[in-house]
Amino acid sequence: MYPGCTVSPFYDSLMAKLCTWGQTFDESRIKMLNALNDFDIQGVETSIPLYKTILNSEEYKNGQLSTDFLKRYDMIDKLEKDLTEARKEKQIPAIASAIMHSEFYKSKVKSQNSGDTDGLSTWVERGSV
Repeated sequence: MYPGCTVSPFYDSLMAKLCTWGQTFDESRIKMLNALNDFDIQGVETSIPLYKTILNSEEYKNGQLSTDFLKRYDMIDKLEKDLTEARKEKQIPAIASAIMHSEFYKSKVKSQNSGDTDGLSTWVERGSV
């Protein structure tokens, strides 16, 4: 394995085992989702997003399980939609963070130059040129 590689479904289960249980099927399902959300695996792609899509699907919740589950219920298409939504949800906070950082940086530069009376920056006045 190396940073950026994709761990195929044939080996993904070798990275870690996750088992949950509950008094009911839904309690176990929710515990599994919470545990998957807490997983922190970096450097390689895993099938965790697919598992989340499956666990959140109405078909899974209703127990409509079969060996052709992924194909029958278009889970890969649902996964792609989920990943697109997740990216969209992260865009606004990322943009807001960039704006806040920019404003903070501008205020720092402005406060450093506020004692400047002749238009020269502080570092120029101190003879750094």
